[in-house]
Amino acid sequence: MKRNTKAFLATLLLFFITTGIIAQEKYEFATITQFDAMNLRISIQGKPFEVQPLPKGTGVFDHAILFDYVSKMQNEGWEVLQTHEGAFNNVNWLMSFILRKKKN
Repeated sequence: MKRNTKAFLATLLLFFITTGIIAQEKYEFATITQFDAMNLRISIQGKPFEVQPLPKGTGVFDHAILFDYVSKMQNEGWEVLQTHEGAFNNVNWLMSFILRKKKN
């Protein structure tokens, strides 16, 4: 009886350990930041850092292009984890999105 119980518990333990390892989901991460009315700064894991200038006349608080970029990424399977908006060095304004996407 003890031998069967130990074998059963060992099998059960092995099952839970392997299930936990397999069940871990892997993600890619990205940040998109609008810095003042100057540019979008895009950092996607595994890709080169990218800076996209904003059109002249874009206001400091005009985030339409940023929102469009985030919406495009959401359509590609990215999920918004966090947003941040605030002053940088008490002078410049920034808004950031942190996103993640399940790896295939």
